Amino acid sequence: MSESTEQQALFEWAEFASKKTPELKLLSAPPEPKKTTRRCSRMQERFGYTEGQICGTCAYFVRRKWSRTYFKCALWSMAHCESSDIRCHDKACGKWEPERI
Repeated sequence: MSESTEQQALFEWAEFASKKTPELKLLSAPPEPKKTTRRCSRMQERFGYTEGQICGTCAYFVRRKWSRTYFKCALWSMAHCESSDIRCHDKACGKWEPERI
């Protein structure tokens, strides 16, 4: 490396190092997630609620293992898409039935 290139590199480094780094702004907390998924809320609008029960304790609750585990409702689509997923802790709809043994 020639002396002028070394000086140029040192000058660029000094200029870079002298710049103040911007202050990091704290992000606000993420919004609260919706209490039910869209599909589940449609089921609840259509059939009402079963008080004191959740989807995960229903006979129609299905766990599908693909690349990871997805929760589905057998009364609705079992498609490989996010729109047919449900949450096991959502309030149960009016079609809730106890798990069959």
